[in-house]
Amino acid sequence: MKNKSLLLFLIFASCSAEPTKVDVERVIKHFIQLRIQNEITGSKQSDMELFYISCRNNRVNCDKVLEILKKENPEFYQTLTQNQ
Repeated sequence: MKNKSLLLFLIFASCSAEPTKVDVERVIKHFIQLRIQNEITGSKQSDMELFYISCRNNRVNCDKVLEILKKENPEFYQTLTQNQ
């Protein structure tokens, strides 16, 4: 029982942690891969949908990543959010 409690605590603690610069870079790289796959397969997912998938797959809070991008990479942020 202690192991389950510890595991749950670690999962929730990691979900609430602030994303780091490395996390943001990982999300962007994964997003680019998803975008290329989206074009190749002919899927109709928007860039923002793909970005949220990338955040979820990298287990980071997407809203926090978007806040960081807005400050540190405004060009990418604008491109990503322009067709929302």
